[in-house]
Amino acid sequence: SFTKEYISKINKRVYDSTAHVYDEEHQHNVFCAENQKRVEKILKYIIKDIDRNGNSVRLLDAGCGTGNILRLSKDKVGLVVGTDVSEECLKLSSRFTNNLACSDVSSLPFRSASVDVITAYSVLHHLFDYTEFLSEAYRVLAKGGWLYTDFDHNNLMLRTMFPLFRKKILSMPILNLIKR
Repeated sequence: SFTKEYISKINKRVYDSTAHVYDEEHQHNVFCAENQKRVEKILKYIIKDIDRNGNSVRLLDAGCGTGNILRLSKDKVGLVVGTDVSEECLKLSSRFTNNLACSDVSSLPFRSASVDVITAYSVLHHLFDYTEFLSEAYRVLAKGGWLYTDFDHNNLMLRTMFPLFRKKILSMPILNLIKR
């Protein structure tokens, strides 16, 4: 039977064994130039919204994998931090920051209200229960912070989240952003 622990163990095993080829194997979808430009535009929008007063933006990439979001945001924010269950992915992510923690996204090792932006790029569909992550993200986000999820092709998750956040989502210029 599938449990949270089983799913986490499988994710760790798969990504520990494939981290060294992950970027190359996904260069035509996750890492294609068009997608990277789109993500950069979204990150720029979020950072600009938070950094209105010249504050130093703190970004957490939950489930950072090999460091795609860390790479795209490291020069745009004051602090960039990544977490992942895969130690091999974290080794590759260290190219972009030394602020890394081996952690499941449903139990983030950060104080409440300690970050301004949380990204979860291609993460939610890997989780046994994504609502645990959403609760943790809400806890860790500072007031006025942003949660950005993307590249998740789990229709069940989308069908569940859209009714919950319909008014908020439709009022935003970008569909897949949730602001606290």
